Amino acid sequence: MTRPPVPMGRTSTGRRDLQTTVVWLAIGLNSVILAALAVARHRAYWTARFDVGNMWQAIWTSAHGDLLLSTNGAGEQASRLAAHVDPLLLVFTPIAWITRSPVPILVLQPLLVALGALPLYALARRHFDGWPAVVCALTWLVYPPLWWLVLDEFHPLAFAAPLLVGCVWAIETGRNGWLASLAVLAALSKEEVGLTLAVLGVWMAIRHGRRVAGLILTGCSTVWVAICAAIIIPHFNNGQGSDFVARYGEAGGGAGGVIKHLATHPWEIVTTGLAPSRLGYLAALLLPLLLLPFASSLVVAAIPELLLNLLANWGPQHSIEFHYVAVPAGILLPAAVLGLARLHRSGVVFARVGASGLAGGLAAASIVGLAITGPLPGLEPLSTASKLRVGQYLRPEGAESIDRALARVPEDVPVSVGNYLGGHLSARRYVATFPVIGQAQFVVVDRRRPTVGFRTDTVAFRRELAALEARPDFRLASVDGDILTYVRRDGS
Repeated sequence: MTRPPVPMGRTSTGRRDLQTTVVWLAIGLNSVILAALAVARHRAYWTARFDVGNMWQAIWTSAHGDLLLSTNGAGEQASRLAAHVDPLLLVFTPIAWITRSPVPILVLQPLLVALGALPLYALARRHFDGWPAVVCALTWLVYPPLWWLVLDEFHPLAFAAPLLVGCVWAIETGRNGWLASLAVLAALSKEEVGLTLAVLGVWMAIRHGRRVAGLILTGCSTVWVAICAAIIIPHFNNGQGSDFVARYGEAGGGAGGVIKHLATHPWEIVTTGLAPSRLGYLAALLLPLLLLPFASSLVVAAIPELLLNLLANWGPQHSIEFHYVAVPAGILLPAAVLGLARLHRSGVVFARVGASGLAGGLAAASIVGLAITGPLPGLEPLSTASKLRVGQYLRPEGAESIDRALARVPEDVPVSVGNYLGGHLSARRYVATFPVIGQAQFVVVDRRRPTVGFRTDTVAFRRELAALEARPDFRLASVDGDILTYVRRDGS
């Protein structure tokens, strides 16, 4: 049975309405600021083929008759499900019926993630009366990893963060219908989210005594992860498992290898997971929350995703500047609220501080963290964040050249583009990423951003560009500043 909240003082209806209004206004302000930054980043040509482009292509093709079809890194047409099981993308298909631009999804992403403040507010109100609950909700809106999350391209995984907070609220309030709906949506945001949901089921069974519901959540989530890994991805990936298991070579490679290596070489797993860069990642996640998640047993639900990130040999997975923070954020923030409530109830260490002081300290820590580790422009002297990434909001010199070059590319022709142009040309059925040419009729590259695939490599770019210029089936059609456009010769 769900434990009742600790009785609090009563708040008048008028005051509660005001507090709710403040939360909504804060959500609106947060959404406007982050949407403006996301659009500015797009206009500055920093949204890339990986991942705004390939996500938008999968949405666009779904809206035009080819379900989740996209062009992979090898220039082959494949289902999005060959890479990740994230069919939540289909929710956005109506947008592609009315526009070819990905700007609407870049605007929606901050808004939908910001709505996670609502279930966090509702959760906090069960334990804190009045303004402390509001401050807890505001913490969601200033938590640095969530700012990075919505400015890191576009990913359906981003929506796992608010959905998981909703799941915790539903568990705490005994709303099984809401829990089922939110858990299904969260599971559809990416295949691995089911691991977190499975642990949430165990937590629900033990912490709240709801063994049947918890067992159902754990069982269904575990089965879903197994189906994704053993059936769906291999079916769409030519019988092969996920290509991303190669990121776990240090830990044995793949899910089975990681488990086996964990059992036979546990110390190597520890040394990998606690390398300096990984410890910095954990600090950036936890210090803005004053380590409060550790005061709640809910923190165990963050372990599966944290292990996946810590053990990966792909650097962005253990950095808060990328979308891999979605699932940890969706657990750590409600865990911080529950930990705050537990410490407040104990009345031992924090008796003199009070709920308002505790909540205020939590929000203040996140604000400081946002200034130091967040993506805010103008704070470069103070910020420890990537200087490159916090400087991506101003249109670069020569942006008009890019505008003109892309405008000359016909809407429906197959293209090959440099990574940082791909976010603007992906509303079509075939989009290869230079140096892959494949079926492309047009090739557009930017000499100022010499990318090969999704990596910047000046030497390799020049080599591949020379190879393209030597091809008899392509001709240089235009040079506009640093933007080169090649066109396939007629009849080739």
